[in-house]
Amino acid sequence: MRSGCYLLLRGLLWLPSLLSPLPWLSGEGMEMEQLISSLVEGFKNLTPANYLAIAVLSLLVFITLSVLYISIVDYKDKRRMMNK
Repeated sequence: MRSGCYLLLRGLLWLPSLLSPLPWLSGEGMEMEQLISSLVEGFKNLTPANYLAIAVLSLLVFITLSVLYISIVDYKDKRRMMNK
């Protein structure tokens, strides 16, 4: 059985290949239908490991932003309490 880190890293390997056909990243012009079809094809090829990687990255971003928000609110509250 393979380790979870290996599966996570393997799941992340699809990301550059999914983003490569995007015209605003590669600088090439592309018709809208071709762009949509290439994205649809990219999403059809996702494996369960890819879905897990997307879920993990989404949770990581959500938790990071939540901690940042709570830290800012706490800092402002402490500063408000010191001024009183």
